[in-house]
Amino acid sequence: FLTETLLAFEDGEISNQEMAVLLIEALFEKNFENGDHWEVDAGTARDLEEDEGGGGDLEGRAFVVKRQARLDWNDLYSVAAAKGSIIVCPDENEIRVENYSYFVAG
Repeated sequence: FLTETLLAFEDGEISNQEMAVLLIEALFEKNFENGDHWEVDAGTARDLEEDEGGGGDLEGRAFVVKRQARLDWNDLYSVAAAKGSIIVCPDENEIRVENYSYFVAG
């Protein structure tokens, strides 16, 4: 999956924002232990705002990403979430993940 995704990205078939979503989804799946009754949301990405370190040259290349899941069953309630920033740097041929965190509460 990862190789196909990277090749599609390289060929311009996947946008920077779509790539950011796919990366946060993959990072979330790496840590998340799914079980019965969990409701898993799709990953999201929004442009990193200027006051967050985005804007300017990073327009369309820097994203705040998030994916979460909720368990709300009987008397149990938990949230699992992954979030961070993804910056696409075509000049350096790299994609950086910064400030990544994953947590489970509840």
